[in-house]
Amino acid sequence: MLSDDPKFTIPHRDPFIWVSRLMERSSDGTEGRVEFDVNKNNDVFKGHFPGNPIFPGVLQMEGSAQACMWTLFGVEDPERHEGFFASVDSYKFKKMVRPGDVLSYKCKRMAHKASLQKWEVTVVDQNDELCSKGIIWLKLGQGTKT
Repeated sequence: MLSDDPKFTIPHRDPFIWVSRLMERSSDGTEGRVEFDVNKNNDVFKGHFPGNPIFPGVLQMEGSAQACMWTLFGVEDPERHEGFFASVDSYKFKKMVRPGDVLSYKCKRMAHKASLQKWEVTVVDQNDELCSKGIIWLKLGQGTKT
């Protein structure tokens, strides 16, 4: 594990942070793996299928974006960076995610041009079962280094 403090690098805060640990990262920040503990006490489960809680797919997509940002910027630069969704080329949900699952976001940058970043993300659970996967575009915030 490289870090368990995403707030050092990305601007997200509770209750909207969907990453827990930066596990692996290439030296250039173009590939990495980030984990997220799906906490059974998260407020989202109070209303998303009460009695049959499912972690929302849209939050898996948001977690993917946060994981890509953490992968890109790592832990060495104390300056927080911003990235925003620019586009979702594709995103498919393959398995329901439940409270207690541990998601592993496997991120790989496919292309970049100026402030635009194209990422492929595969999300698996603690049993290495595919939960979701997709291709997303992020736009880095003004003044953010690539």
